[in-house]
Amino acid sequence: MDISLEIANRLGVEAELVTTAFDTIVGGLQAKRYDTILGSLAITAERTL
Repeated sequence: MDISLEIANRLGVEAELVTTAFDTIVGGLQAKRYDTILGSLAITAERTL
């Protein structure tokens, strides 16, 4: 979130942060529902297996 806000700040635009399901991110970008996407993955117990 902080990185997204800093990028917008440096570009001189207002960021609108949207949370969406991971499997719809690329499709949403292609459908022009978003101008950019930025994501991250956090360590969880499930991902360490």
